[in-house]
Amino acid sequence: MERDDFDEAAPGEIVPTTTPKGTYSAFRPDPLPPSITTEQLITPLAEATQALGRLHGIGPRVGSREILIEPFIRKEALESSQIEGTHATLSDIYAYEAGQEALIDEDRQQGTQEVVNYLHALTHGLDAITAGDPITVELLCEMHDRLLSGVRGNEADPALLKPY
Repeated sequence: MERDDFDEAAPGEIVPTTTPKGTYSAFRPDPLPPSITTEQLITPLAEATQALGRLHGIGPRVGSREILIEPFIRKEALESSQIEGTHATLSDIYAYEAGQEALIDEDRQQGTQEVVNYLHALTHGLDAITAGDPITVELLCEMHDRLLSGVRGNEADPALLKPY
């Protein structure tokens, strides 16, 4: 983490943190919840409402919600995985799903598999919830198993999530 990664509007401060291995910079976030006035919410709320209205107008013409939602799910899966240090691109994900793994650079193949696993785990959970199944420890373990299948971290035991 570098100080330059945070601008002055960041909701917190950079502080020195000492460990047995040395002194490092750490980001200390401001306490939650932040203090927000009604006036600060009016413009973002109006913009969000307008965007939802546009989306509502487009929806029936598209024909299926999956056509609208699936690209966002892939983008979210990719960005969430990148937080963990995964290297892949949206093009890699689509190449993998199209059976064109040869188009993915060798240095991004593992990362691509991690993102695809994320998508499989998410889809499994969404399918269960849509079918009316409850969110249980068993469902979470199943999702965990899909998430880590054949990638780094696969030695993590989802059974550890189960209560004793």
